[in-house]
Amino acid sequence: MIADTSFLIDFLKREEDAVKKAEELEEENRGYSISTPTLYELWAGVSRSNAEQKNEILDIIESQIIQGLDQESSLEAGKIQRKLINQGDRIGHLDALIAGITKKNSNRILTRNIDEFNRVENLETEDY
Repeated sequence: MIADTSFLIDFLKREEDAVKKAEELEEENRGYSISTPTLYELWAGVSRSNAEQKNEILDIIESQIIQGLDQESSLEAGKIQRKLINQGDRIGHLDALIAGITKKNSNRILTRNIDEFNRVENLETEDY
């Protein structure tokens, strides 16, 4: 499973549902990885963070497997976005990249943006 940026941000903010979900995943010994677009989004937010938050972000990044954007996942992201555009229902570019990486690597995404990712055909979503 790949954790969307929304989950990580909510976890860092100590949002109750995200913290409970993280505890549940740990109890069930179900891990998650993060994608390179999520890394980008986290790094973009670091400049607005205090020192403690920066350290927490670094801890998360260092403790997770990073699923990279490669040729295959880029192709998948492009197909996803093209299909949605043709349907008049595009998603954000970073979400398309995250969806492409997720479909290539695990096909399951942990997110609170269920409506956004449910538009992607054959992509499993898990909320919190």
